[in-house]
Amino acid sequence: MSLRVLHLASINFMLKHKHKTSLCPDPLALVNLGDLGHLGKPKTVSFLEHVLMEFASFNPADDVAIRTAASTMEQEIHRPFRLHLKSKNRKRNALAAYEVSNSFSQQNPDMKANEAWLVFGLSIRELFSGNVCSDIYWPNKVVMEVASGPLGPLANGEITNPESWFLEKDTGRIYYQKGSNSPVLKKFAGKELKMTKTKELMTFAARMPCTLEFIYGYIRKIQDFAPLIIDVRVLPHVEWVFCGTRAVWKVLNSMHFLQMLGSISSIAAKNIKLIENEKRSSLMIDPKGSIIRSGSRNVSLRSLFGIEIFSPNYRVFDIQPLL
Repeated sequence: MSLRVLHLASINFMLKHKHKTSLCPDPLALVNLGDLGHLGKPKTVSFLEHVLMEFASFNPADDVAIRTAASTMEQEIHRPFRLHLKSKNRKRNALAAYEVSNSFSQQNPDMKANEAWLVFGLSIRELFSGNVCSDIYWPNKVVMEVASGPLGPLANGEITNPESWFLEKDTGRIYYQKGSNSPVLKKFAGKELKMTKTKELMTFAARMPCTLEFIYGYIRKIQDFAPLIIDVRVLPHVEWVFCGTRAVWKVLNSMHFLQMLGSISSIAAKNIKLIENEKRSSLMIDPKGSIIRSGSRNVSLRSLFGIEIFSPNYRVFDIQPLL
């Protein structure tokens, strides 16, 4: 999860600050379960309701998804989730989030609480979903696999030989490979779907070796049918280019993840001249959210990435250079 969020932050940064695009960044609100254990149910629900209220202020869709994730050993973790919660029902959603966090801990008794995360994200009604992968054929091709409806069956491997589309980077040619679930895109092309948008998604993925999972649907607040990137995978130990830096991001644990997120936040803020290079910086997290403090300047993670971390406790992490 931690590597995914780091890479999703970099993708969101490019979408928000570098490119005019119809692709929609995936804003996230993260809460560490280790911060909630001492609060008890009433205070936890109240705090989660506050987080949902804050999340609504930078969520461009009308519905909320509750996800769960772990900093380490992600493939071995059982991850409950809830989708399509109406954003106005914050009290009910906060109770649902509390129940999800409890079931997350109960299903994974060996998981450390501070390695577990509650994640609020966008939820939209899907027309179709899939993944766009550039790391398998890097640097020559990008492949997009698609399925009708929600991402789950495709992501879980329930659809064998899905419909695929390939982009050749050198020529820009896109070609089709029939799958066991075909036709998928043909059903939507020329109606809600414009093929230029799927090409844009593939072209965007071609910038760096990665896999972008997406759902394609109507995002009411921006009045458009658009692909929404909901997760990002990369091959382990791939060199990643971010704002002119080249690094292999390795995440050891939950605290290390926050330090790494602070580092890329600092790089992003310097890249768009929000803070100065020579100033010492810190990542600060509290109930109001998360900011980078550098000298007398404060820059929110939300403004950089559309990603926010909340904690009932006040926490500070010194930002180290990203090598």
